[in-house]
Amino acid sequence: MKKKRIKWKTTRIICFFTLTMSFVTFVSVIGFFLLNIGPRIEMKQQAVFDTVVREIFDIVNDDELSFQRLDSYRIDGYTIIIFDAQQNTIYPIQQPITAKKGELIHLTNGYQSTFDTNGYKVYVSYPVQISAVDVKEIIWLATPFVLLLVSLLTLAGSGLYTYLYRNEKSKLASVFHMMEKNIPYEEIHDVNTMIKLHDYLVIETQVTALYQQLQCAQRAALEQVQQIKQLELEKKTLLEGFTHEMKTPIMASQLLLANVRDDSLSEEQQESLLATENELKKLQQLIKEILFVFHNQQAHDDQPLSVREMIDHLIEEYEVLWSDKGLRIEIDQQQELTFFYHPKLAKKIFSNLLSNAIFHSPPNSVVTIILTNKQLTIKNPIKKTGPLKHSDLAKPFFSYGEEAGTGLGLYIVKTMLKHSHYGFTFDCQKDFTVSIYKKQD
Repeated sequence: MKKKRIKWKTTRIICFFTLTMSFVTFVSVIGFFLLNIGPRIEMKQQAVFDTVVREIFDIVNDDELSFQRLDSYRIDGYTIIIFDAQQNTIYPIQQPITAKKGELIHLTNGYQSTFDTNGYKVYVSYPVQISAVDVKEIIWLATPFVLLLVSLLTLAGSGLYTYLYRNEKSKLASVFHMMEKNIPYEEIHDVNTMIKLHDYLVIETQVTALYQQLQCAQRAALEQVQQIKQLELEKKTLLEGFTHEMKTPIMASQLLLANVRDDSLSEEQQESLLATENELKKLQQLIKEILFVFHNQQAHDDQPLSVREMIDHLIEEYEVLWSDKGLRIEIDQQQELTFFYHPKLAKKIFSNLLSNAIFHSPPNSVVTIILTNKQLTIKNPIKKTGPLKHSDLAKPFFSYGEEAGTGLGLYIVKTMLKHSHYGFTFDCQKDFTVSIYKKQD
């Protein structure tokens, strides 16, 4: 039977490690002071004491013993006792001390020294103590080592935290990866026993539910896309079939009207015949427009085209129309505009915009065309028939103004530019303004 490893929670590991590191830091700092700083202070004070002893030796060894010079050392805390040859105290006079059997009495537990010189036996002692200067020196000496120790412990702690974080992150990634493959809970537990799934039970439940919802939404979206594609295909097939079936009776009607035309017809009959022919031509043009929209909605081979050249060419083509209404077309070219599009489709776009402007402009008015390096704008006056909404342009048979047209001019432009690098806007305040601009990348 495989021995099961003990698994601790991450929070317990971090708390245990923090307490351990705190204890280690405390013991290390205290040990540093006891083992290193103490001996250093003792060495320094011993060196100072040895220097003072040599100075006292020189004073006692002098032919003229000066008690006044020795008093300065007593003021600093030193104990100095001098015996003569009979073991009597000659200094200090106020505190006579007699040695027993030739041995000195130890008055302190500090630093001590005895020596014989010039017929005298001298005893010098100094108590062990720590001054404010010593404390300051201890702090300055210990600070770098303490900082280094704390830095190392912090680095070790950060490393452990990072390891634990990455370990937990890896476990979560492993769980999520197996969940993506729809592996059951029991199999995940058998695959890797080090993954503490009970720690991630809430997350697992939420992610599983979210993943299932995402899968359902994805399937629904795919089904809707397929339905839309199928509807588009059916719509295109229906329209193509409808327009094809319409062409035959229209052509037959046009041929019949051509044969019926005779000089024997009255003027009223001639006018009715002409009106019928015009309506058939409009219907034929409408069918062409519908087919054009559905045959040219895919991506095309774009080429750089001069908008000014296309506009000039279209103005010449429509000269009969705008001159018959007494219109004047003004071009304000501020900069050169290059249009990256399929030549045939680009001509259709600008042709529809210009023909709409000519068709809906009142007689003897002005159509203004403005060109910049980023935008084409066509303005024409109209007689308002009510508020104009942008959403209306998406309607295939929408028309504006007092005169009714085929209703496909602006719709075709909007449809052709929908998936291109260009945008289409309009405004209807004093004039009707249509603009084509390059979209921001």
